[in-house]
Amino acid sequence: MRKILVAASMWFVLAGVAQAAGNDPSAQGKWAFNFSRGKTITYAAANIVQDAQGNLSSPWFAGMVDGNWYQNFEAYNDSTCSPSGWAPVQPTGSNVNGTFSFRLFVDTSTFYDLKGSVSANGTGATMSGTFTSNCSGDQGLFTATLYAPANNSYVGIVKEDGTGTQYMATLTLTEDTQFNVSGSLTFSTNTGTASCYGTVNLAGPATGNMIELGGANANVENLGMFIVAGTPDFSSVKVSTLQVVSLSCGNSQAQGSFTWKTPGPKPRKSPR
Repeated sequence: MRKILVAASMWFVLAGVAQAAGNDPSAQGKWAFNFSRGKTITYAAANIVQDAQGNLSSPWFAGMVDGNWYQNFEAYNDSTCSPSGWAPVQPTGSNVNGTFSFRLFVDTSTFYDLKGSVSANGTGATMSGTFTSNCSGDQGLFTATLYAPANNSYVGIVKEDGTGTQYMATLTLTEDTQFNVSGSLTFSTNTGTASCYGTVNLAGPATGNMIELGGANANVENLGMFIVAGTPDFSSVKVSTLQVVSLSCGNSQAQGSFTWKTPGPKPRKSPR
């Protein structure tokens, strides 16, 4: 019968960290933005590509996420003027001589203009500045943090609420230069790999400080994960939501949770 595990809160701890490096301040990479003193937006996540002339853009994504097909520019926001949360028009800008300018579209003709500067290059770099918008004439301040590629391995604990069964979980992630993530999640017990769930191969996009993954194996029809980085270097991650649909693993529906020994922040759902 069908079994569903919903991960409400889980922290994974890093086995190895990959650091970004560089010399000059650059806007290249995955950024998480926080907005203040405005009234229509509080958070955004954007992948930014910077060319040799300092021109900026967010790349296009088209592919499967958790068993569904999506296509959008890789820039997410929680603006009250955004119907989907994703940019329908390509965000563009420039980063020349330390001056950052970026137009984040939240609808076909609605946008936020960000102006500021990048503090440094590499993992943990920050930027700050001001924003104006034609969404209710909003304006205010913003800060942003650069997040490293997710090329790491983590360990955590799985607990099924329905049965109380606990598993150790090993999560391995690899991110390419196009912000695509692949990896695996292995459920195991003290005696070895769990006989039913086993290892599920995963794939999906990274955007800012979040990753959306999906996968399956012979016994798991679908596994969906939404991951939020705990630190800019991805040395810890929170699996904010996780759902496993399996016809083979278990005799009834069950609710479950992934937990780490240290409690994390309030769970979030995938924005898609």
